[in-house]
Amino acid sequence: MPQPSRDRERSYSGDYMAQGKSAEDVVKKWLCGSADVESVNDVSDQLHYQNREIDFIITMRDGREITAEVKSDAHIGSTRNVVFELLRVNHTSNNEKAFVIGWSARSEAAHVFYVSVTENKIYSFSMADLRSAACVSFSGKAPKVLTIPTDNIKSTIVLLIPLSSIKHKEHEIKSDL
Repeated sequence: MPQPSRDRERSYSGDYMAQGKSAEDVVKKWLCGSADVESVNDVSDQLHYQNREIDFIITMRDGREITAEVKSDAHIGSTRNVVFELLRVNHTSNNEKAFVIGWSARSEAAHVFYVSVTENKIYSFSMADLRSAACVSFSGKAPKVLTIPTDNIKSTIVLLIPLSSIKHKEHEIKSDL
């Protein structure tokens, strides 16, 4: 399974992107099997939705539409932490473009699904609950903030939020990831 590394030439190409697409496929299949879901529109390849950090528009049987972002995380089950991206730093860009606010702040998705490939689980969160838990993490004791070497030109600064502090659901999935 691909991992962030300074040795990786680019983080959003090749096997790394394939891992993300695989997670999206798992979530879409799982959602389509839900009695409450009418349809799942995959908009992840559309620039308009990419800029808004939205992968799916889910139409519920009652007519509601829910936007969702999908993440893949091999460590969520063992660490019991959610990786919440705060900032990406491009080490080769000029100062005006080097810092990009993380998906956690930019996303307009109402819901986030994390696929755990090591557990055959999907963790589901409302974005509001994730952001609220992030705020609580910063207001008390020292938050767990890490810098991850994403690839050979970028680093990602993330907040680790304990799963126990976030309202969420864990869904076992039967298919192999």
